[in-house]
Amino acid sequence: MQYLSFGGRVTLINSVLDSLPTYYMALLPMPIRRDFLWKGNREKHKFHLIKWEKVTQPKYQGGLGIKNLAAHNKSMMMKWLWRYNLEDAGLWKEVIIAKHGRLNQWCSNITTLPYGVGLWKSIRMLWDTFDQNAYFELGNGVLLKFWTDKWLGNTTLQEDFPDLFRIAQDPNSIIAANREGFNWDIRFRRNMHDWEVNDLVDLFARLQHCHINL
Repeated sequence: MQYLSFGGRVTLINSVLDSLPTYYMALLPMPIRRDFLWKGNREKHKFHLIKWEKVTQPKYQGGLGIKNLAAHNKSMMMKWLWRYNLEDAGLWKEVIIAKHGRLNQWCSNITTLPYGVGLWKSIRMLWDTFDQNAYFELGNGVLLKFWTDKWLGNTTLQEDFPDLFRIAQDPNSIIAANREGFNWDIRFRRNMHDWEVNDLVDLFARLQHCHINL
């Protein structure tokens, strides 16, 4: 490989290394390929002349057109976070829940053990990125948490109305549990103070155009 020209290494990266099986891309975190690009297989140190973010840009933007393997790799791995919710009967999901516990409908608890965690630890580390870029559409209200899931904008109701969340009768309730027929029925542990009533008015104003499928 040390006799390949720089252009040859770019071609090899795009044609061979990017042909990695999708199976591995969806399970294992892959290292970026900048060392091979700049020095081939030589052991001596060689400076990276351009930031990798620039290298992976399209040629018409001044890059080398090398696929952003890190972004592709992470997107493939995050598919498992999506499947975690959709495949209720999956044996793999039952094993993960039994081993790590459930954080919410969409994810397990954080994996902190230094060993015996298999492939899930790397996938679970992507949850924050997944959560920041995911938005849930309201259906029948049985899969999403009323207070702690992002279903009404880009933030949770827990974040937007912390005082109401603290006195909620069931902070972990699903959306459907806060409905009574066609009306919203949000229950609290005690009577409200004046400033909390104002928050409740604001909350109902946001909820008035939200309808779940009964």
